[in-house]
Amino acid sequence: MATLAAGPASAVVVCLLVLGAVYRLVTDTVVPLATRALDRHLAQVDALLDQQRKESAALARALASFERALQGIDARLERLEEKETT
Repeated sequence: MATLAAGPASAVVVCLLVLGAVYRLVTDTVVPLATRALDRHLAQVDALLDQQRKESAALARALASFERALQGIDARLERLEEKETT
């Protein structure tokens, strides 16, 4: 009986117990931690994307306004050039 308790059969039992404990540790602790970290990261990415969309829209409005101002200046310059040539 002592040879069975100290032999390969007990080593298999110990390995199975250790593997079971590691599996339980991973499923009960590591997976939920990783899930929360991933959810937090994805929320940050969503916030960054929303901020980028707002900044992009503001930049497009500013560039359109700038373009209208430049078109006005260009029209004035054309009128001045026409007055100078006449």
